[in-house]
Amino acid sequence: MPLQVLCARLAIDLNLFKIIHQHPQGITAEELATESGGEKLLIVRLMRVLSLIGFVEEIGEEKWSSTLVTKAMTTPAIEGSHRHLWDMTFGTAAKIPEYMQKHGYKSPTGLHDGPLQYALQTDLACFDYCSSKESTLQDFNNMMTGIRHSRPSWVEWFPVSEQILNDYKTDTTLLIDVGGGWGHDLEVFRKRFAPTAKLVLQDLPHVTEKVPSMPSNIEVMSYDFLSECELTVFIGARAYFFHFVLHDWPDDKCLQILSNIAAAMTPGYSKILLNEYVLRDYGCPMPPAMMDINMLTLCSGMERTERQWRGLIERANLKIVNIWRPDGDSEGIIEIENQPHLHL
Repeated sequence: MPLQVLCARLAIDLNLFKIIHQHPQGITAEELATESGGEKLLIVRLMRVLSLIGFVEEIGEEKWSSTLVTKAMTTPAIEGSHRHLWDMTFGTAAKIPEYMQKHGYKSPTGLHDGPLQYALQTDLACFDYCSSKESTLQDFNNMMTGIRHSRPSWVEWFPVSEQILNDYKTDTTLLIDVGGGWGHDLEVFRKRFAPTAKLVLQDLPHVTEKVPSMPSNIEVMSYDFLSECELTVFIGARAYFFHFVLHDWPDDKCLQILSNIAAAMTPGYSKILLNEYVLRDYGCPMPPAMMDINMLTLCSGMERTERQWRGLIERANLKIVNIWRPDGDSEGIIEIENQPHLHL
């Protein structure tokens, strides 16, 4: 598997997928070498593997044509994902056995001394490292956009009308997408439920400064959720939505984030909605199990079981109202209220 990913990564660097896709009748190794600038022998060796795993079609001796996978490999989301996977995930994973041996085989919890920092020889936290290089940040943002477009939106299976729109006070912000990136989730929500209601897209400055133009009812806010926010638009919102955010953080930072949001909530009115994996205690599927190891690798974060989520939310002095799950999926919405005097 890693060597297959290596071949794809080198093919991306050489623009081989784009070149092949531009030649519907097929292209030879000699022609690929001329157009890409790569050595013919290297290209033949890479394409041998890539044709065997279906990334291109071998149509003759040293000749290949495009497939649906080839076309997909030319998109910014897939290109960015492969570069991110190889440079950060695999680059860090290769050093984890050494890291674990030195740190007593324990789950990492530090933002500045985890596996990524050890492997890449940096003291920057994961997202600070991503934003330190323009190309790395662009790859990450393209990857996240692709991931969010590839899965059904939470609004398809969460009862938005009953749980959010009912009892909404129109003089307050309806929904704040906390750590919402470029606003994909918020735009889906706006089109479906809130074409005119006040909405907020929040993220760090290096993200928000690159957000495309938003509709007039979406305010883009630069804010670090590890600190309290006293901006009027942030206080007393109906819902604070997080999509795959807390899995990036160890428990102590999650408690800090939740505490800061709780301070802005109106008890009995505001809700926190965590769109996260809720791992099964038994029979966990492969994708969320692998994502958990990915979080360990990059962020010193983790995916959590229902028991772990309930323990975390209780320690934050908040109440879980319900955990909503689409059928047969480990993804869910954890609906939370700021009513510390109530317990399940």
